[in-house]
Amino acid sequence: MRILVGAVGTGTAFGIITRLRMIWGNTIRLVGTDINPRHLVTSSIFLDEFFQVSNSDSVEFTYEISRLISEKKIDMYIPILNEEIVIAGQLSEIDSFTKTSFWSSDLYGKCTNKEFANNLLRDAKVPIPYTLTKNEDINKFDEWFAKPRNGYGSHGARKFSASDIKTSGDAFINEMVVQEICGAPEITVDSFFDYRNSFSRAYCRERLEVKSGVCTKANLFTDVALSEIAIKIGETINQLGAISFQVMKRGEDWVVTDLNLRTGAGTSMTCSAGFDVINATYAARSNAEYMDFIPELPVGHSIVLTRQYTDFVMARK
Repeated sequence: MRILVGAVGTGTAFGIITRLRMIWGNTIRLVGTDINPRHLVTSSIFLDEFFQVSNSDSVEFTYEISRLISEKKIDMYIPILNEEIVIAGQLSEIDSFTKTSFWSSDLYGKCTNKEFANNLLRDAKVPIPYTLTKNEDINKFDEWFAKPRNGYGSHGARKFSASDIKTSGDAFINEMVVQEICGAPEITVDSFFDYRNSFSRAYCRERLEVKSGVCTKANLFTDVALSEIAIKIGETINQLGAISFQVMKRGEDWVVTDLNLRTGAGTSMTCSAGFDVINATYAARSNAEYMDFIPELPVGHSIVLTRQYTDFVMARK
């Protein structure tokens, strides 16, 4: 199996690459791309081939990825960045790439737009925060939380006062998704779903400690309500494999605050606890058995995880 992984300099890709290599060893051939040179990309140590590519939002990038898939006879492409997810979804619709399994789809690509994803979840009866749609709604709350429609992670996302939004005018609302401020805790759900048989597993991670945006301590558990939300999302997007999404509290109820059409950098913590949604995704997309990778974590049981850094020597002169 020849696997192409995008943005291999990210923590998300590092987790995917190391988990795949750990289980499948040399039965798979791992090819990776990144905008940085190989000696600055830690995960390149675990790759069979590495290619430095253009920025994912450039025209050149689409050509480079298409050429790699064709020339390297790639069986599976795992995109990481939003732009990669969009491109992978588009390529999956092209006849010449029908033999390649893309960890994406046209719908996945559309869902990288937070407004589209928000509307899709709302229409599917998935609970979401109250979202500002009209100027006259601005005074509903004194303060709002806003995030760029085409942003990723927490980049550009922060609180704004109602008066700030009024001053900014329609341009602000047209560029941002503006929602009510929700309450703690913020939970990340690593969701595995196989739409072919409606099988689901949902593992919930509460961040106990975060340093420079990286979760270093977490509590892993399962929750009935969050598992039901994961099933609704899986059915809505025809999910095959793992994604992640964030939830917070509105009163006593969970609401989905962000949807990621991939696993996250913290997903490797879930995998380390014995709930390997990454290798389950690879197995599901290879038509192999995946149940052993994702055992049930009974409700009421929890696992505390910690994370430490590891150092790698990349080059010597």
